[in-house]
Amino acid sequence: FDLIICKTKYCYDIFKDLVDEDKLLNIGWRSPDLSLPNIEKEYDQYMVLYNDPYFNELQKILDIWKIEYPTLNIVFNGVNNPNVKRINLPNINYIENLSNEKFEELFNKCVVHFCLDVIDNFNHSIVQCQLSKSVPVVLNKGPSLEVVDTDNCFMVSSNKKKNKGGLGSLYKYSTDDLQYTLDKIMNTKPEILDIMGRNCHEYSSKNQNMFLDKITTKLSEVFNITKKIKSIKKEI
Repeated sequence: FDLIICKTKYCYDIFKDLVDEDKLLNIGWRSPDLSLPNIEKEYDQYMVLYNDPYFNELQKILDIWKIEYPTLNIVFNGVNNPNVKRINLPNINYIENLSNEKFEELFNKCVVHFCLDVIDNFNHSIVQCQLSKSVPVVLNKGPSLEVVDTDNCFMVSSNKKKNKGGLGSLYKYSTDDLQYTLDKIMNTKPEILDIMGRNCHEYSSKNQNMFLDKITTKLSEVFNITKKIKSIKKEI
Protein backbone atom coordinates (compact mmCIF):
# COMPACT_ATOMS: atom_id res chain seq x y z
CA PHE A 1 0.00 0.00 0.00
CA ASP A 2 1.11 3.57 -0.65
CA LEU A 3 -1.24 4.92 1.97
CA ILE A 4 -4.02 3.69 4.26
CA ILE A 5 -6.44 6.45 5.19
CA CYS A 6 -8.28 5.93 8.47
CA LYS A 7 -11.24 8.02 9.56
CA THR A 8 -10.90 7.06 13.23
CA LYS A 9 -8.23 6.32 15.81
CA TYR A 10 -10.01 3.00 16.36
CA CYS A 11 -9.19 2.01 12.77
CA TYR A 12 -5.71 3.53 12.95
CA ASP A 13 -4.82 1.43 16.01
CA ILE A 14 -5.82 -1.75 14.16
CA PHE A 15 -3.62 -1.06 11.14
CA LYS A 16 -0.58 0.27 12.99
CA ASP A 17 0.22 -3.29 14.09
CA LEU A 18 0.11 -4.45 10.47
CA VAL A 19 1.91 -1.75 8.46
CA ASP A 20 4.49 1.01 8.98
CA GLU A 21 2.96 4.08 10.57
CA ASP A 22 4.33 6.34 7.83
CA LYS A 23 1.82 4.64 5.52
CA LEU A 24 -1.08 5.48 7.84
CA LEU A 25 -3.09 8.66 8.13
CA ASN A 26 -5.89 9.32 10.60
CA ILE A 27 -7.90 12.08 8.95
CA GLY A 28 -10.74 12.23 11.44
CA TRP A 29 -14.46 12.33 10.77
CA ARG A 30 -16.44 14.60 8.47
CA SER A 31 -20.22 14.66 8.10
CA PRO A 32 -22.69 16.58 5.92
CA ASP A 33 -23.50 19.84 7.69
CA LEU A 34 -27.25 20.17 8.33
CA SER A 35 -26.98 23.32 10.43
CA LEU A 36 -29.41 26.17 9.70
CA PRO A 37 -28.20 29.33 11.49
CA ASN A 38 -31.56 31.05 11.06
CA ILE A 39 -33.43 28.39 13.05
CA GLU A 40 -33.70 29.24 16.74
CA LYS A 41 -33.34 26.55 19.39
CA GLU A 42 -36.50 25.52 21.23
CA TYR A 43 -35.56 24.32 24.68
CA ASP A 44 -38.71 22.25 25.10
CA GLN A 45 -37.94 20.15 22.00
CA TYR A 46 -35.79 16.99 22.08
CA MET A 47 -35.10 14.49 19.31
CA VAL A 48 -34.39 10.84 18.57
CA LEU A 49 -33.36 9.89 15.03
CA TYR A 50 -34.33 6.23 14.79
CA ASN A 51 -32.33 4.64 11.98
CA ASP A 52 -32.02 1.00 12.91
CA PRO A 53 -33.71 -1.07 15.63
CA TYR A 54 -30.45 -2.96 16.19
CA PHE A 55 -28.59 0.25 16.93
CA ASN A 56 -30.96 2.35 18.97
CA GLU A 57 -32.83 1.07 22.02
CA LEU A 58 -35.65 3.55 21.68
CA GLN A 59 -38.00 1.56 23.90
CA LYS A 60 -35.96 2.37 26.99
CA ILE A 61 -36.41 6.08 26.39
CA LEU A 62 -40.12 5.71 25.79
CA ASP A 63 -40.66 3.61 28.90
CA ILE A 64 -39.37 6.29 31.25
CA TRP A 65 -40.52 9.45 29.45
CA LYS A 66 -42.77 11.60 31.63
CA ILE A 67 -45.54 14.06 30.94
CA GLU A 68 -43.56 16.86 32.62
CA TYR A 69 -40.59 16.37 30.27
CA PRO A 70 -40.04 18.40 27.08
CA THR A 71 -41.50 17.18 23.79
CA LEU A 72 -39.71 14.14 22.38
CA ASN A 73 -39.68 14.07 18.58
CA ILE A 74 -39.01 10.58 17.23
CA VAL A 75 -38.14 10.52 13.54
CA PHE A 76 -38.27 7.07 11.94
CA ASN A 77 -35.63 7.53 9.26
CA GLY A 78 -36.18 4.88 6.59
CA VAL A 79 -37.45 2.30 9.10
CA ASN A 80 -40.55 0.44 7.93
CA ASN A 81 -42.89 -0.88 10.64
CA PRO A 82 -40.59 -0.01 13.55
CA ASN A 83 -40.86 -2.60 16.31
CA VAL A 84 -41.62 -0.13 19.09
CA LYS A 85 -44.38 -0.14 21.68
CA ARG A 86 -45.63 3.39 21.37
CA ILE A 87 -46.36 5.28 24.56
CA ASN A 88 -49.28 7.65 24.18
CA LEU A 89 -48.24 10.92 25.76
CA PRO A 90 -49.04 14.39 24.41
CA ASN A 91 -45.35 15.30 24.58
CA ILE A 92 -44.18 12.45 22.32
CA ASN A 93 -44.35 12.90 18.55
CA TYR A 94 -43.94 9.89 16.25
CA ILE A 95 -42.85 11.15 12.83
CA GLU A 96 -42.61 8.74 9.87
CA ASN A 97 -42.79 10.91 6.77
CA LEU A 98 -40.82 14.11 6.70
CA SER A 99 -39.41 16.09 3.79
CA ASN A 100 -35.71 16.95 3.85
CA GLU A 101 -36.55 20.58 4.45
CA LYS A 102 -38.84 19.86 7.41
CA PHE A 103 -36.40 17.32 8.81
CA GLU A 104 -33.51 19.77 8.80
CA GLU A 105 -35.70 22.43 10.42
CA LEU A 106 -36.72 20.03 13.20
CA PHE A 107 -33.15 18.75 13.55
CA ASN A 108 -31.91 22.28 14.21
CA LYS A 109 -34.61 23.49 16.56
CA CYS A 110 -34.29 20.49 18.94
CA VAL A 111 -31.79 21.37 21.66
CA VAL A 112 -31.02 17.80 22.83
CA HIS A 113 -30.48 14.77 20.58
CA PHE A 114 -30.42 11.19 21.86
CA CYS A 115 -27.63 9.32 20.03
CA LEU A 116 -27.58 6.08 22.03
CA ASP A 117 -26.39 3.56 19.48
CA VAL A 118 -25.57 0.27 21.20
CA ILE A 119 -23.51 -1.29 18.38
CA ASP A 120 -20.03 -0.06 17.34
CA ASN A 121 -20.91 2.81 15.06
CA PHE A 122 -19.19 6.02 13.99
CA ASN A 123 -22.29 8.12 14.08
CA HIS A 124 -22.84 10.95 11.59
CA SER A 125 -25.83 12.03 13.66
CA ILE A 126 -23.56 12.98 16.59
CA VAL A 127 -21.41 15.25 14.42
CA GLN A 128 -24.45 16.73 12.69
CA CYS A 129 -26.08 17.33 16.07
CA GLN A 130 -23.02 19.23 17.28
CA LEU A 131 -22.71 21.22 14.06
CA SER A 132 -26.30 22.38 14.55
CA LYS A 133 -25.41 23.66 18.08
CA SER A 134 -27.45 20.93 19.76
CA VAL A 135 -26.28 18.77 22.67
CA PRO A 136 -25.91 15.00 22.16
CA VAL A 137 -26.76 12.28 24.67
CA VAL A 138 -24.31 9.41 24.09
CA LEU A 139 -23.04 6.24 25.72
CA ASN A 140 -19.88 6.60 27.80
CA LYS A 141 -18.08 3.86 25.83
CA GLY A 142 -17.43 3.02 22.20
CA PRO A 143 -15.61 4.48 19.20
CA SER A 144 -18.27 7.15 18.69
CA LEU A 145 -16.63 9.02 21.59
CA GLU A 146 -13.96 10.02 19.08
CA VAL A 147 -16.37 12.43 17.42
CA VAL A 148 -18.20 13.82 20.46
CA ASP A 149 -17.20 16.83 22.55
CA THR A 150 -16.99 14.91 25.84
CA ASP A 151 -16.99 18.14 27.88
CA ASN A 152 -20.27 19.32 26.36
CA CYS A 153 -22.52 16.29 26.13
CA PHE A 154 -24.56 14.06 28.41
CA MET A 155 -23.34 10.49 28.90
CA VAL A 156 -25.19 7.34 29.87
CA SER A 157 -23.17 4.70 31.70
CA SER A 158 -22.87 1.47 29.71
CA ASN A 159 -21.17 -1.92 29.69
CA LYS A 160 -19.33 -3.44 26.74
CA LYS A 161 -20.07 -6.95 25.48
CA LYS A 162 -18.78 -8.86 22.46
CA ASN A 163 -21.26 -9.56 19.69
CA LYS A 164 -22.15 -13.21 19.07
CA GLY A 165 -20.56 -13.06 15.64
CA GLY A 166 -17.26 -11.94 17.15
CA LEU A 167 -17.08 -8.70 15.17
CA GLY A 168 -17.57 -5.40 16.93
CA SER A 169 -19.03 -4.82 20.37
CA LEU A 170 -22.43 -4.38 21.93
CA TYR A 171 -22.99 -1.74 24.58
CA LYS A 172 -25.74 -2.29 27.14
CA TYR A 173 -27.22 0.25 29.50
CA SER A 174 -30.02 0.10 32.05
CA THR A 175 -33.11 2.28 32.39
CA ASP A 176 -31.73 3.35 35.78
CA ASP A 177 -28.58 4.68 34.12
CA LEU A 178 -30.66 6.42 31.48
CA GLN A 179 -32.95 7.93 34.13
CA TYR A 180 -29.91 9.25 36.02
CA THR A 181 -28.73 11.05 32.89
CA LEU A 182 -32.24 12.32 32.10
CA ASP A 183 -32.47 13.85 35.56
CA LYS A 184 -29.22 15.74 34.90
CA ILE A 185 -30.55 17.00 31.57
CA MET A 186 -33.85 18.15 33.06
CA ASN A 187 -31.98 20.09 35.75
CA THR A 188 -29.76 21.88 33.23
CA LYS A 189 -30.78 25.48 32.59
CA PRO A 190 -31.44 26.64 28.98
CA GLU A 191 -28.53 29.09 29.11
CA ILE A 192 -26.16 26.23 29.99
CA LEU A 193 -27.55 24.10 27.17
CA ASP A 194 -26.96 27.04 24.85
CA ILE A 195 -23.30 27.30 25.93
CA MET A 196 -22.84 23.53 25.55
CA GLY A 197 -24.36 23.63 22.06
CA ARG A 198 -22.11 26.45 20.93
CA ASN A 199 -19.06 24.63 22.25
CA CYS A 200 -20.16 21.48 20.40
CA HIS A 201 -20.47 23.48 17.18
CA GLU A 202 -16.97 24.89 17.58
CA TYR A 203 -15.56 21.43 18.34
CA SER A 204 -17.09 19.71 15.29
CA SER A 205 -16.41 22.66 12.95
CA LYS A 206 -12.73 22.49 13.87
CA ASN A 207 -12.65 18.75 13.19
CA GLN A 208 -14.39 19.25 9.84
CA ASN A 209 -11.66 21.66 8.76
CA MET A 210 -8.86 19.43 10.06
CA PHE A 211 -10.26 16.56 7.97
CA LEU A 212 -9.81 18.54 4.75
CA ASP A 213 -6.39 19.88 5.69
CA LYS A 214 -5.02 16.45 6.61
CA ILE A 215 -6.26 14.58 3.57
CA THR A 216 -5.30 17.23 1.01
CA THR A 217 -1.83 17.71 2.48
CA LYS A 218 -1.07 13.99 2.69
CA LEU A 219 -2.38 13.15 -0.76
CA SER A 220 -0.28 15.96 -2.20
CA GLU A 221 2.82 14.54 -0.52
CA VAL A 222 2.22 10.93 -1.52
CA PHE A 223 0.96 11.33 -5.06
CA ASN A 224 2.34 14.75 -6.01
CA ILE A 225 -1.01 15.97 -7.33
CA THR A 226 -1.16 19.36 -5.61
CA LYS A 227 -3.11 21.17 -8.33
CA LYS A 228 -5.85 18.55 -8.50
CA ILE A 229 -6.10 18.38 -4.70
CA LYS A 230 -6.57 22.15 -4.43
CA SER A 231 -9.38 21.88 -6.97
CA ILE A 232 -11.02 19.03 -5.02
CA LYS A 233 -10.75 20.98 -1.76
CA LYS A 234 -12.54 23.96 -3.29
CA GLU A 235 -15.37 21.71 -4.50
CA ILE A 236 -15.78 20.13 -1.05
